[in-house]
Amino acid sequence: DGQAAELNELNRRLARTEQRLLSAEEDRDRLDRELDHSVEEAVQLRSQLDDQSHELQWTQDELATSIRSLDRVTTALRNAEAELDRERGTPGGSAPPAPTPSVPAPAASGSTSTSVTRLSEELRQARRDLASLQATRDVSTGRVVQLEGDIRRLREEVSQLNQNQATSATENSDLRM
Repeated sequence: DGQAAELNELNRRLARTEQRLLSAEEDRDRLDRELDHSVEEAVQLRSQLDDQSHELQWTQDELATSIRSLDRVTTALRNAEAELDRERGTPGGSAPPAPTPSVPAPAASGSTSTSVTRLSEELRQARRDLASLQATRDVSTGRVVQLEGDIRRLREEVSQLNQNQATSATENSDLRM
């Protein structure tokens, strides 16, 4: 009778232990799956981070090019405005203005009116170019800011995934002991 009770108690303890073991194995398997999923996510996020970094570099290069173009157009605009002012200030157009690299000299036989008209058109075109380049610069600057935010967010996600992986690996190794 005493041995039967002891045997029943041992069988109950064995069943509980087997149940805990089964539960621990299920937890280990779940953590293995979570760890695998986290690794896949980290790889994808690192790839996105690399892509975003390349896109940011390209956008920064485009922004630098736009700024250089903007500087050239601004210089051309100033030169055209100065040329137009000189042309308007010359009595009768008798002395043609000196040519500048961005503004060609007017034809010798052309009248002051023709030169002023040509310079006015060049000035209008330079202003349109300037406005276009400023818009491009603004778009590029906005894109740089957006990409920097995306990169910061992706780095935070990668960091969080790395922490989750470390936690899962620790929990998994604890279950295997």
